[in-house]
Amino acid sequence: MSAAALSDIQGQYELGDTCYSRWQMTGRRRGGRADVPMEETIMFGINASKFRGMFALVAVLTGAASATVTTPAHAAVSGVTTVNIVEYGAGSLLVQLTGGVNYFAQLNTQSGCTANNQTIDTIKAYQSLAQAALLAGKTVKVYFNTCGGQNYITALDLNQ
Repeated sequence: MSAAALSDIQGQYELGDTCYSRWQMTGRRRGGRADVPMEETIMFGINASKFRGMFALVAVLTGAASATVTTPAHAAVSGVTTVNIVEYGAGSLLVQLTGGVNYFAQLNTQSGCTANNQTIDTIKAYQSLAQAALLAGKTVKVYFNTCGGQNYITALDLNQ
């Protein structure tokens, strides 16, 4: 079998010193010319610019879907209000909103409420958001669970 026939079977075409794949060239089969490169690479019957457009659309829709925030299951929601006090102690955060209602985030909650335990990184994030709201005079919305008479933060929104 000749080298030209073998490369044609494998889907490769030689043009001078350069070897092109079947996807980069028009085919010799069915009357195409192997020495005329296509304007855009064909992938699965879709040219590259259409493929990039579809990929961008999928990326935007995926980003929009993942950016949607939902209310945590079984959580109550405070009204949108300002922060009066932000207090951090060893493994515990207190956020007091206007009206004197206290909300807590703790590493180790009281017995029977351990489902409300938070990691130190989560507590720091809540503290950062609450302090930013306090200093900037912005409003917050607190999502919380009540257990043993205490309100435990499950999510915190900083509003504009």
